[in-house]
Amino acid sequence: MRDRAEPSPQLPGGDAEQPLAGGRLTAGVVRVGDTVRRPASPASGFVARLLAHLAGVCGAEWPCQPARLSLLVEYRGDRTGLLLYLGGLMTEAGEQLARLNPDHVPDLHHRFLGWARARG
Repeated sequence: MRDRAEPSPQLPGGDAEQPLAGGRLTAGVVRVGDTVRRPASPASGFVARLLAHLAGVCGAEWPCQPARLSLLVEYRGDRTGLLLYLGGLMTEAGEQLARLNPDHVPDLHHRFLGWARARG
């Protein structure tokens, strides 16, 4: 079990930010409500440009149907890996959108993960 630091004061949205300890790769990871957030990385700008490019390729918000099919083929047999990959992209996109417009951060869960969840 990982050690948890004491929660910080309430954020404007109502949820407390709780630093998460124990990770080896990314410092500054926090839990806010039901989400886990990490600081922007040097790749954050690239991810935003990539998503904009991919939206232009198929004419719809990413992941559009061709992108979904490609991801399902690439991650065939590894649905957990696909969900982790998409979750990382969703986090990066949310951070980018929050910087662009802090007053309106859309819920990206359905767009990024809703279509790829495990069937059962």
